[in-house]
Amino acid sequence: MRYAEMTENICTNIAECDDPGFAAEMGWVSLPDGLGIGDALENGNWTRSESKTELGPPPVAEPPWKPLEDRILFLEQQMSAMTVNAGAF
Repeated sequence: MRYAEMTENICTNIAECDDPGFAAEMGWVSLPDGLGIGDALENGNWTRSESKTELGPPPVAEPPWKPLEDRILFLEQQMSAMTVNAGAF
């Protein structure tokens, strides 16, 4: 379940938690879907922040690794350079 960390009735952080007791101990309040940071809670009623910009889904990032063939080629080049440099001594 999503919970809001509140500062002066404004959601300042969002937490995921499966333990309602822990959430209550932390002072978090249940956060309905579609609401988030910057939204306000007063007298049990949520108000969506006017200044929010809909960002849409995050862009799909390229994986941080290269294809296996590229990594093998890189390692072969490194090993070759080490072999050539080892003969220089």
